[in-house]
Amino acid sequence: MRFTSFFLAAALVICTTTVKAQNAADTIKKGDEFFKKEKFSPAINYYTKAISIDPKSYEAFYKRGVTYSTIRENNKALQDYTDAISLAPADPAYKSLLYTERGNAYKTKKRYDSAQLDFNKALSLDPGNANACSGRGDLYYQKNSFDSALADYTKAINLDAGIAESYRKRSKAYYCRNQADSALNDMLTVMRFDADILNYNYRGLYYNSLGNYESAVKDFLHHLKNNFKYGNAYINIISPLVRLQRFAEASVFYSLFQDRLYLAGVLATRGISLSFDSFLDQAEYKFYNYYIKAVTEVSDGRLNDALTSLDTASKKYGSEIKNLTKRCYIDILHLRGYILEKLGQTDDAKANYEQSLVIDPRQPDVEKALDDLAYKTSLARSKTRSIDKTGPVIKGAYADTVKVMNVSQSILSDSLTIKIRGTASDESGIRQLKVNNVIVDNVEEDGFFHFNLRKKSGDNSPILIAATDSAGNTGTYTISNAVTRGGEVGNTSAAPDAPMGKYYAILIAEKDYTDPDFKDLSFPVRDANRLKEILQNQYTFEADNIDTLYNRSREDILETIIARCKALGKNDNLLIFYAGHGDTTHDKDNRVDGYLIPTSAKKGLTSYFITSEEIKKALLKSNAQHILLLLDACYSGAFTRGGSPDATGDVWVQWKSPSRKVMTSGNLEAVPDVSFFIRYLTEVLRGNTQKYLSAKDVWDFVDKGIRDHTTETDRTKYYNPQYSAITGVDDKGGSFIFVLRK
Repeated sequence: MRFTSFFLAAALVICTTTVKAQNAADTIKKGDEFFKKEKFSPAINYYTKAISIDPKSYEAFYKRGVTYSTIRENNKALQDYTDAISLAPADPAYKSLLYTERGNAYKTKKRYDSAQLDFNKALSLDPGNANACSGRGDLYYQKNSFDSALADYTKAINLDAGIAESYRKRSKAYYCRNQADSALNDMLTVMRFDADILNYNYRGLYYNSLGNYESAVKDFLHHLKNNFKYGNAYINIISPLVRLQRFAEASVFYSLFQDRLYLAGVLATRGISLSFDSFLDQAEYKFYNYYIKAVTEVSDGRLNDALTSLDTASKKYGSEIKNLTKRCYIDILHLRGYILEKLGQTDDAKANYEQSLVIDPRQPDVEKALDDLAYKTSLARSKTRSIDKTGPVIKGAYADTVKVMNVSQSILSDSLTIKIRGTASDESGIRQLKVNNVIVDNVEEDGFFHFNLRKKSGDNSPILIAATDSAGNTGTYTISNAVTRGGEVGNTSAAPDAPMGKYYAILIAEKDYTDPDFKDLSFPVRDANRLKEILQNQYTFEADNIDTLYNRSREDILETIIARCKALGKNDNLLIFYAGHGDTTHDKDNRVDGYLIPTSAKKGLTSYFITSEEIKKALLKSNAQHILLLLDACYSGAFTRGGSPDATGDVWVQWKSPSRKVMTSGNLEAVPDVSFFIRYLTEVLRGNTQKYLSAKDVWDFVDKGIRDHTTETDRTKYYNPQYSAITGVDDKGGSFIFVLRK
C-alpha cells in the first residue's frame, strides 16, 4: 500500500512539473509575439509571468534578459542572463549563447574585464560562436588593440559570412590601422546586402583616406540627402572639399552644421528633442574645430589668420599617439602647406607637404603640389640666374676659438682652432664658399656653413669669407676680431646667457615583432625605461613631457615626432631615443640609406620601415633650439653619413647655436641586443655631477667606454659608434645640453 502511494505521488509531481513547464512555455510564446511587434513592456510581463509559473524556466530568464537589453535596462538584463546561465542544461552551444549575451550586456555597461571573461568562456564552450568573436573584437577595438580586433572580426566572418555588421566592424578596425583599402573592400561587401544609409558616410571616409576626393564628396552628399539629421557627415565632407580646393563649399557645409546645431539647442529649451551632434564634441577631436575655423578663414581670404588657427590646432593636438585622429592631423599639415605656398613661403610649404606624406603617402594632391613647387622653384632659379647681378648675403657669421695643446718633438706649442660658422643665402643658390681662400666643403642646403681654421696663438688678423652664387656673383664678409671667445674643450662650468626652455623626450622601444622573420629583442623597453628614469629624476625633463612609444607602428612613430617638433618653442630641446632593429641598403652608386624597423614591419618590404630621409623630414622647420637623436640599432651609422659633430668649447658656445645631432650605437654593422651603447650612455648621465653636460661630452664618454672595454676585432664587427650633425635639417653647429636638476 505504501509503495502504491509513493508511485502515485511521484506521478503527480511529474505531471504537475510537466504542466508547469507547458504553461510556462505557452506564456513565453505570448511574450515572443509582443517582442516581435516591439511591444516590450507586455513582452516583459509575459516572461515574468512564465517565471512565476516555473521559476526554473531558463528560457524565460534568457528572453526577458534580451528584452531588457533591447530597452537598455542593462542591470536587469545582467541578472536575468546570470540566472539563465545557472539554470540552463549543460548544452555547450546554448551555454555559449548565454555567456555571449551577458558579455554584450557587460560591454554596454563598460565593464570590459567582465565582458572579456564571458566572451572567452563562450568561445571555450563553442569555438564556432561568431557573435562571441565579434563581441570580443569590439572589446579589443575599444582598447585600441586593432590587430586583435581584426583577428576576431575575421574569425567571425569566416564562421558566418552573412552578417553585414561583422564586415562593417572590421572595416572600421582596418581604417584605424591605416589600411583604408581593406576598409573600403569590406564596406563594398556590406553595401551589397545592407542598405543602411550610414554606410555611405563610412565609405566616404575611406575614399577620402585613399585620395579619391570626388567619390568621398559624392558619398557624403548622398548620405546628407537621405539623412540630413546626422551631424558627422556635415564635418566629414569638409576635408575632401578642401583637398579639391573648394573652400567656399566647405564653409557652406559648416554653416549648415552650425544652423542645425543652433536649432537643436533652441528646440531643447522648449522641451523638444532634436538629436543632432558630431564627433567635434568629443575631447579627442576638440583640436579639429580650429582646423575648420582655418578653412572658413581661407574661404574669406584671411590666410594669416588661418595659419594662426592651424598653429592652435597643432598645439591642442599634442604629441601623444592617436589612433582615430591621424587623418585629421594630416589635414592640418596639408592646409598649412597650401596656405604657406599661397603666401610664397615655399620652403615651409614643402616641409609641411612632405611631413604629411611621411605619415600617409596616399595623397595625390600633395604629391602634385610638391611637383608643382619643384617646377616653380627650378623655373624661378633659372630666371634669377639669367638676370642676377648681386652676390650672396652672408649672415650671422662669427668665430669661436678653442685652445689646443700640441706636443711635437717634446716641444710644447700653442695653436688655435677657430671655428667659423654662418649662413650664406642667394636666390640662385650657392656654388662655392671660401674662408681665407680655402674652399669650405661643409655647406648645407640652406646655406649654413662651418669651417675649422688653424691659426697661431695671438694671430688676430681678419678672416675673409667669400661666397659665390650660381650666376658667378660673389659676396664677402669680414670677421675683424677673430679671437672672440676662449675655452677649453669640455668645459661645462659656464652658464648659458639665455633661458634654456623646456626639455622633451620621445622614447621609442621596438621589442616584439609581428613578422616571425624579425627576431624579438629582449632589452629595448628595459633600456628605454632606464633612460626615462634618469631623465625624469636627475635632469630637467618633466614626466608630462616624455612620450613613450613601445612596440608602435611606423605611422605612430613618425606622427609623434612631427607633432612634437611642430609644437616646440625656440628655446626648447628634444631628445629622441630609439632601440630596436635597424637595416641598411646600398643603391647602384653605393649610396647608403638607413632604416629603423618598427614592430609592425614586414621582412623585405622597406615601405614598412622608417628611412633616414623620413626622420629628416619629420625634424624639418622645428623651432627647437636643440634636437638630439640617439639610435641603438643595427646599421644606425647610416643616419650619420656626411655629417660633422662640430660642437666643442664651453657650454654657452655649444648652446647658442641650434643643433640637430645624431649619436648611434654602431656604424654599418649589426650590433648585439645587449648594448654597450646604452650601458655607457646611462652611466655618464647617472654619474654626472656638473650642472651642464653637453651631448659632445656624453659622446666622448660613451666612445671612450666602448673602446676601453672592447677588442679591436669586436669594434670592427659590432662596436663602432658614431656622432655627427644631421645634414639638411638646420643644424648650426651647436650641441644639446643636459641640465641637472637642482
